Amino acid sequence: MTVSTTSTKVTLSGNGSTHSFAFNFKIFADADLKVIIRSAAGAETTKTLGTHYIITGTGADSGGNVLFKFNTGTSSDAHYSTSDYRPASGESVIIKRLLTLTQSTDYVENDTFSSTDHENALDRLTMATQQLQEQMDRKVGVSETTTITSPEITGTASDRASKILGFSSDGNSLAVIDEIVLPTSLSSAAGKMIRVNSGESAYEFQTPAQVFTNLLATESNGIIAHAGSGAAEPRTITGTSNQITLTNGNGVSGNPVVSIPDAITFSGKTVTGGTFSAMASGSTLASMGSAALSVATKGYVDTALAGMRTRLTVRAATTANVTIATALNNGDTLDGVTLANDDLILVKDQSSAAENGIYVVSASPARSTEADAWDEIIGQLISIQEGTANADDLYLCTSNTGGTLNSTAIAYTKIFPGTGGTVTSISAAGLSSTGGSAITGSGTVTTSITAQSSLGASPVAADEFAVYDASATAHKKITTTQLFGSTELTATAREYTKTQNFNMTTLTDGSTISWDLSQNQVATVTLAGNRTLDAPSNMVAGATYILIVVQDGTGSRTLDTSNAAYLWPGGTEPTLSTTAAAIDVLTFVSNGSKMLGVSQLGFA
Repeated sequence: MTVSTTSTKVTLSGNGSTHSFAFNFKIFADADLKVIIRSAAGAETTKTLGTHYIITGTGADSGGNVLFKFNTGTSSDAHYSTSDYRPASGESVIIKRLLTLTQSTDYVENDTFSSTDHENALDRLTMATQQLQEQMDRKVGVSETTTITSPEITGTASDRASKILGFSSDGNSLAVIDEIVLPTSLSSAAGKMIRVNSGESAYEFQTPAQVFTNLLATESNGIIAHAGSGAAEPRTITGTSNQITLTNGNGVSGNPVVSIPDAITFSGKTVTGGTFSAMASGSTLASMGSAALSVATKGYVDTALAGMRTRLTVRAATTANVTIATALNNGDTLDGVTLANDDLILVKDQSSAAENGIYVVSASPARSTEADAWDEIIGQLISIQEGTANADDLYLCTSNTGGTLNSTAIAYTKIFPGTGGTVTSISAAGLSSTGGSAITGSGTVTTSITAQSSLGASPVAADEFAVYDASATAHKKITTTQLFGSTELTATAREYTKTQNFNMTTLTDGSTISWDLSQNQVATVTLAGNRTLDAPSNMVAGATYILIVVQDGTGSRTLDTSNAAYLWPGGTEPTLSTTAAAIDVLTFVSNGSKMLGVSQLGFA
C-alpha cells in the first residue's frame, strides 16, 4: 500500500456515553497506539490497553476504532467491564500512532523476495518519519533563516543553577546568563523584562510590588494602602472608646497596634454575617435577655432539655429476628418495604435484644448517630411510616438508664394503636350504654352487664340464658335444664379445655423432646438425630395420648423412652423402625402419674 495520509494523531471529545472512537491511519499491532485522556483542566492520563480499552481494525489501511470498556450487560462482550471507562463530558481523547523505532524486516540472502514485507518495511519507515515530524512540530525552535551558529549550552549544573536561558551578547549563540540589563528609559522598556541590578543604587523599572516595598523602606511605620491611581500612602490603626478606627496619617513611631476594649457597645449598630468559631474555655455570659432572639446560656438549655427524649421517624421496622449485616442493605425487603440507602429502620425483634435499636440502611448497616449511645435511646418515641404490619405504629423504648449499648437488652413497646387498658363502658346492640367513646384497635375486652332493661320485664335468673327469638326482635329465656337436662354440668363435660382437641400438634425436634399434653392428645415428631423423650407435662388421668414418630430422610434414628414417666409391657421399651421416612405409633393411657404405652411399628 501507499501511506496516503500524514495523520498520526486524532483528537476527539467524550460525552460520558460514547465508547467507540475512530482513528484514520494504519497500525501494524495494537501496541502501536497510545491513548491519552485529557481533562478540561489539562491533566493528561495515559490509558492501558486491555484494562481500559481494546482496539479493532489493526492492520487495516483505513484505520480502526478504540473501544473503551464499560458494563454492557453482556459479560461475553470483548469490551465488557464492571467499571465504566468511557470518557466523560469535557474530556478529550487523543489517539496517536507510536511505533517502536526498530527494523523488524529481515532479508535473507537467496530467499524469496516478498513485496508485502518490503512494502510494510517502507511503510514503517514512512510512519516513523511522520511520527518524528509530529513530535518536532511540538518543539520550540528558531526560524529557518536564523544565524545561530552554536546551539549548545555549555557549563556544569552549578553554572546553570538559578540562571536564565537566553542569547549571547552577539545574538548568535545560546547562553546561560544571570542578568538582563534593561535601558533606563521607561519608554524603551516596553515588553522587556524588569530586574533589579544588585550593583545599582536605584531601580531601572519597578513593579507595583516593588513600589510598595520602596514605600515601606521610606515610611517604616504604618500600613501601606492604595491611595489612588499609581499612588500609595501609609495608614495607622488607632482605637477609641468601644470602637476600632482606621485613620489616615503619616504613621506613628513603632508598629501599629490593634486593641479591643474590654466592653464593646453595639448601641445603634447592627451585627450581620460572620461566624463565632469558638469561645475561650471558661467564657461565661453574665445574664440573658428576655427577647425572642436573646442569647441562652448552656445551663439554661441543659435545664430545659432535662428529662426530654427525642422522637424519631423511621421508614420501616422488623417483624422478626434478622441478620442485621445482610437484611438492611439497599434493595432488601422488610415488612413489604423495599429499602434504600440512608433509610432509618427500627430493629425491635432480635433474639439478642441488645442488638435492637435504630439502624441506617447501607452496605454496612450501623446504628444511627441519633441513637448510638445508651442515654440517647432511653425514652425514645419511634414512629413508623411504612410496612404491611407496622405502618403508622408508634413504639416507646422502655429500657432504663444505666445500661450499656450492645450489651444490655433494649426493649420497645407498641403504644399506638393501643394493645391494652381498662374499658369503663361499652356500647353494643341489645345492651344499654353507660356512656363512653367507641373502642378502637384490637384485643380482648372483658365487660360485665349491670343493666338488663332490654330483656323486658322479666330479667334472666340463675341457671337461665337469654337468646333472641326466631324473629331476632325480642329475647327469650332458656334454662340450663332445657339445654343439658340438668341444672349442673358434670366434671366429665368440663374435662377438655378449648385448646384440647384432636388436631395433631407437631413437637419441636431436638436432643431432648418436650411434650405438653395440654395442647393436643395427638402429636407427631420427625427425628433428625438420636433423641430422648422427656417426661410429659399436664397429664390427665384416664386420658389417651398418641405420639407418631417419623424417621427423617436418613433414617436409623433412635428415641430413648426410658424416662420413669413411661411404662412399657414387660418393662421393655420399643425399638423404632430404622428405614428412612418410616412411621411408628406410640399409644399411651395415663393413670395420672404414669404413661402406660404400647407400640405399633413399621408403617410404610
